[in-house]
Amino acid sequence: IKILDISIGQLLHTLTGHSESITNLHYSPNDNHLIASSDSSCIKLWNVQTENLSVITFEVQSSAFTFSPSGK
Repeated sequence: IKILDISIGQLLHTLTGHSESITNLHYSPNDNHLIASSDSSCIKLWNVQTENLSVITFEVQSSAFTFSPSGK
């Protein structure tokens, strides 16, 4: 997953962890985290500021998810 600043055309972050195609992704309301699912039925959570993949990896049958307005 590549995070770009389109206003200046610069690559900010490259997030790695998924080996299959991304099917869904969402930013947290405070823009600190990104959650994504892939064709492998895994959901992964990144801290966008540090580019670290959190230890939270879920194997699920559904790729429907979002953050609550509070960011949880």
